[in-house]
Amino acid sequence: MKECLRCGEGSNDEDERFCMSCGSDMDVDAPADVPSTPEDDPREARPETMEPQAGLPPEPAPVPSGPRENVARKSTRPNLVGRLVMPDKSAIMVDHSQRFVGRADLKRHTKKDPAMIARSQFSVCKKGGRYLIKSSHGGKHGGTSLDGQIIKDEAELRKGSEVEVLDIKMCFEV
Repeated sequence: MKECLRCGEGSNDEDERFCMSCGSDMDVDAPADVPSTPEDDPREARPETMEPQAGLPPEPAPVPSGPRENVARKSTRPNLVGRLVMPDKSAIMVDHSQRFVGRADLKRHTKKDPAMIARSQFSVCKKGGRYLIKSSHGGKHGGTSLDGQIIKDEAELRKGSEVEVLDIKMCFEV
């Protein structure tokens, strides 16, 4: 395992360049002006310990805790349209943007060597009303299969499709 010089995360794979926790480049020394621990990081400061800064707009008023009216809200989540369900029932959401799936997403679901999974094994997206899966390596790194067939380039995902990488079986749901 490789330890991040910035945040101290120690569960990064030896071949990973970027920290799985903070995203910093682990192949360079931590810059002196970057906090070495999350507690020193001003982005991690708790609101009750933060001083108001001049020139910033005031904090919004707290929302009343009484009964809520049936008011339409704007969602802060993207328009989620599909998902790949993992063996442990966790899911990778698929929306209109291209979503790359690789070692970081899949390594906790395999009993085999995670290095056999590419950093970007495949991508999924929705285009023109169709859900598509595209192999990033055309069968390398153990391949990605859809319903038992190795994906050489791009294929259509349908409700109930089974995506398999190594010993990991995922089910596509809409």
